[in-house]
Amino acid sequence: VDYKKIAKLTEKVEINDDILRRELPEMMKEVQRRRYKLIEGRLTVHAPALFAELIEMEKEQEKLVKSLDLEKNYQRIVTAKEGTGGKSGEFFFFSSDENLVIKTISKKELNTLLEILPDFVRHYKENPNSLIAKIFGVFTFERSEPYEQYHLLLMKNVCGYQSKYVERKYDLKGSTYTRFTIPQDENPSIYELEHRDLKDVDFNRFQHKIHVSPN
Repeated sequence: VDYKKIAKLTEKVEINDDILRRELPEMMKEVQRRRYKLIEGRLTVHAPALFAELIEMEKEQEKLVKSLDLEKNYQRIVTAKEGTGGKSGEFFFFSSDENLVIKTISKKELNTLLEILPDFVRHYKENPNSLIAKIFGVFTFERSEPYEQYHLLLMKNVCGYQSKYVERKYDLKGSTYTRFTIPQDENPSIYELEHRDLKDVDFNRFQHKIHVSPN
C-alpha cells in the first residue's frame, strides 16, 4: 500500500440546507428544531482512507458515534467560545463525555501532520496500545460568505479519565523557561498539587521522575 499517495487524497463536501436534508435527514431535523443558523461552505476531508484505518483499529467504535451525538453535545456547543486554547490561541472543543477533542490547527501544522501521517498509521498498526494520542480525522472548512478558512483536528482525548483516578496533572513542553505554576518561594499543600495544572519546572521540583512497571 502506497500510504504517501493515499495521504494526499481528499474528499470535498458542500455544506448547505439541501445537502444536509438529503444526506443527513435526522441531523437536519435537529438543526431545524434547534433553530440553528447553518453556515454554508465546503468541508475538505483529508486522507479519509488512512483515517478510516485508524478508526477501524479503535476498540470502542460505538463510543465514537455517541461522543459526536448532537443532542448530547448541545449545551457545550452553545457555550463554546473562541480563545479557549491557551497561549496558542487555538480553539478546543471537548465532547460531552470528554472522549474526543476537536481542535483548530494552523496550515503549517496541517501540512506537517499529512506529511507524517503514513508513519503515524504504521506506528499504530505495529503498536496498537500506543499512548500517543490517536487522530481520527483532519478537515478544512471554508466558509462561503464572508470567506473564512479553518483547519480542524479530531482526536481522542488521552486525558479523558475520571478525576478520581488522576493524582496530578502536568502540562509538559520540554522547556523550563517560564514553565512553572507554583512559584519557588511557595510550599504548596498536597491538595494544591492535586488541583492545579502543573508545568515543567514543577515536575522537576515535585515529581522528579515517573515510575513505570515493565508491563
